[in-house]
Amino acid sequence: GTLEAVAKACDLDAPYLCRLFSRFHDESPYQFLVRLRMQHAASLLLEGSSSVKEVAAACGFPDPFHFSRVFKSVHRVPPSRFRDAMHDKLPR
Repeated sequence: GTLEAVAKACDLDAPYLCRLFSRFHDESPYQFLVRLRMQHAASLLLEGSSSVKEVAAACGFPDPFHFSRVFKSVHRVPPSRFRDAMHDKLPR
């Protein structure tokens, strides 16, 4: 996976890289990556032109249902409701 490639490039083993990363970031590399992907997904959803399926694919989730579950776990609402709620809050 990606973590192993990063660890190898840094000449570290993956478990040590995880511990080191967590010490400085208060989250695992996986949690960090998920958070970044969900921030990117939120910005794509707010642009409004892409479907949830397209946003999922753009963020590296081939399964839009899995993407929706992960998005909801981070943002506490499904992607479509997130977009609707944020658009309702925008000034017109």
